[in-house]
Amino acid sequence: MSSPRWMRVQGTDPDVLAGEGAGGKATGLARLDQLGAAVPPAIAIFDATAASLPAAEDLLAQLGEVPLAVRSSALGEDGGQSSYAGQYESVLNVVGASALREAMLTCVASLDSSRVASYRREAGEPSGSSMSLVVQQMVQPTFAGVLFTADPTTGRRDRMILDYVPGLGDALVDGSSDPVHVLLATDGTIIEIEAPSASQQLTSEQVRHLAREGRELADKLGHATDFEWAFDADGQLWWLQARPITTLPMPLDEFDTQGVDASHLYTRCNIGEMMPGAVTPLTMSTTMRGIDYGIQAMQVAVGVQDRIDRTQRFTAFFRGHSFLNLGAFGPMVRGVAGSNPERLCRALCGRPLDEYQPGPPRPWWVRGGNGLRFGHYLWSGAAHRRQLERDLARMVVPESLDAHELYAWITDHLQVLDEAYDHHMTSSAVAGALVPALLEVLSEGKPPTVEHEAQCAALLSEGDTAGAESLDIAAGAQHLAHVVRSDPAARDVVLQSTPEAAMAWLDEADTPGAAAWRSYLERHGHRAVRELEMRQPEWREDPSPLLASLKVAVSMGDAAPRPQTDVLNRVGAVPRWLAGKARRAASGREATKSMLVAMTVVFKRAYRALARAMVAEGLLEDPDQIFFFRHEEIAEVLAGDTARCRVASQRRDALAYQTRLTFPEVFSGEGVPEDPVRPIASEDGQWVGKPVSPGCVEGPVRVVQSVADLALVSPGDILLASVVDVGWTPCFSVIAGLATEVGSAVSHGAVVAREFGVPAVVGLRGITQQLETGAWVRLDATAGTLSRCEPEA
Repeated sequence: MSSPRWMRVQGTDPDVLAGEGAGGKATGLARLDQLGAAVPPAIAIFDATAASLPAAEDLLAQLGEVPLAVRSSALGEDGGQSSYAGQYESVLNVVGASALREAMLTCVASLDSSRVASYRREAGEPSGSSMSLVVQQMVQPTFAGVLFTADPTTGRRDRMILDYVPGLGDALVDGSSDPVHVLLATDGTIIEIEAPSASQQLTSEQVRHLAREGRELADKLGHATDFEWAFDADGQLWWLQARPITTLPMPLDEFDTQGVDASHLYTRCNIGEMMPGAVTPLTMSTTMRGIDYGIQAMQVAVGVQDRIDRTQRFTAFFRGHSFLNLGAFGPMVRGVAGSNPERLCRALCGRPLDEYQPGPPRPWWVRGGNGLRFGHYLWSGAAHRRQLERDLARMVVPESLDAHELYAWITDHLQVLDEAYDHHMTSSAVAGALVPALLEVLSEGKPPTVEHEAQCAALLSEGDTAGAESLDIAAGAQHLAHVVRSDPAARDVVLQSTPEAAMAWLDEADTPGAAAWRSYLERHGHRAVRELEMRQPEWREDPSPLLASLKVAVSMGDAAPRPQTDVLNRVGAVPRWLAGKARRAASGREATKSMLVAMTVVFKRAYRALARAMVAEGLLEDPDQIFFFRHEEIAEVLAGDTARCRVASQRRDALAYQTRLTFPEVFSGEGVPEDPVRPIASEDGQWVGKPVSPGCVEGPVRVVQSVADLALVSPGDILLASVVDVGWTPCFSVIAGLATEVGSAVSHGAVVAREFGVPAVVGLRGITQQLETGAWVRLDATAGTLSRCEPEA
């Protein structure tokens, strides 16, 4: 029989314990003790087996005749790669030699349990062969819990999570008790508390003490840490366990804009509608570079900027999300006649911003001259559309190129993509200028009210919108659903087959429904949700989201005609003229947006071909990795730096965390993710936003967080989403109303809603977190309100 090996944790070098095979729990306690933290007296037992356990009496002689805790400390447990949290056994409140020996045998036996074996297989780790134990004096706590020094849900290093219960912490760990949940800033400031009713709670001083000491310990340990802790009856804080947080992604600020001017305002409006959520590094260096190029080209054209600077001045990135720098628009606001802070903010944010102060205007003669240049810029929109059409016609990705040749071709042609954004910005500028002008006319130069916003939305929804690309997407989807519904074979395939089988049949079958499907894809197959994100496949590449919408539309009857308003005949000649101009400008913008998306698809295909070639040449592990390099970094991989593939995979893992982050609509200086927000509610319990498409409707809520949720949309639903883009258009023939957290009167979702007669309200911050799918609501898109109500019998 082997002799037992054990030593005290207190006063022992953690590296010595690790060398003896003590495992993560024992070495973690030793490290805390070494850093001066209060750790209950403990003993580490090495290579524990049923035959080699030390005498319980010897351990009691060291720790005293007090209640003890016996915990596993296996190799790999509480390590940097895997935690094994809860997989092995722990026994608490052990009293006496007999109970201590029994507890040690229980923990040793858990080494070979089926749940541990399963966890080990999932973690890809070899079978364990040894178990170490920690025997520790019990703390009799008044409160016990866990402290995460980074938020494991969002990956934020500037937030801490505290969960605790009164008494022993085992009720928290095993999930049998609802804890008090606290979101903290790193200085211990309480941001949000969720507590079971009538629960006992720590004092604010205890929370600050816990947060401060935990942060200091984690800083000394050199990594974000998951601590277990307890306060005893005397108010003493004890640290019971420390392990690295194994689920955190790489830092989320790798591509954050540097050298931020603290006086500049940043906004996610407009650009957040175009590119919601976090974007991939490849998109940052292509799409976002193009947006910046287009805005700079406008500044040069109107005379307030000398030349285009290849650094990105108007776009910024924080934690993977994109923003517009309103401060960079200052020269145009100050230097162009007809431009002013309110018009710019209405064009980009849908509302004036009192905090936007770009400085005093330039002399009148400078503004006048630049104003004439701006007029010429607006007039050139049609020429820019024609040039974009010509550029698109000549852009064909060559075939049979190797990886290096493909990369060279993309690099040589990225300027064409930049110029496509210039063409689109020029075409869009007219629509962006006319809607604020229409509002000013309706409000007679005074600050517009909700009624003026509703009147403007109604005017934009009336009259001729023929030729609008987004309307054709919606009307075409409705027509497609009608044809498929009238074609028994196509209807049965769409409603009853798997998506894969349905798409294969529709691509080949000789029936009216299948032909209509192919015709629709021919016209609109380049579109998609988040269609300017390079990683997002277009409908022609992956039609499954379109098929999901079609399935919902086919299952319902033809949509009833939408009621029409008659605002156009109740306003003067000037508002009517402006409204007509704004509608036509919106149609022109939609046309160039469609061509811009088609141009982006050319590069999507080129990058996908490049990724396949790099995988074939052993330069990438999988094709998806290419989207997690900036364009310039791909050259380094092509040069043989395949170690960067690991970085790409880490960035891909981080994207899911980044996507969950939200930001203020407008902020100064560096972008910091916001904590949970509540939408603005009026005194009578209504949520108040901005009306952008007139009408009033009641119905059930459908909260949509991603394109996958669109398959669940039912006829008559009121769709709630953070933001809606053109890729969601097919479902507009199904829904009864639309409410979004972000948007303006000129956003694509608002344009489509008006064109399709769907009542819509935007700017309902946090609404997707406040209402659940199935809740019955009343959406009044004249007053700009959303409220709960009882369904009619």
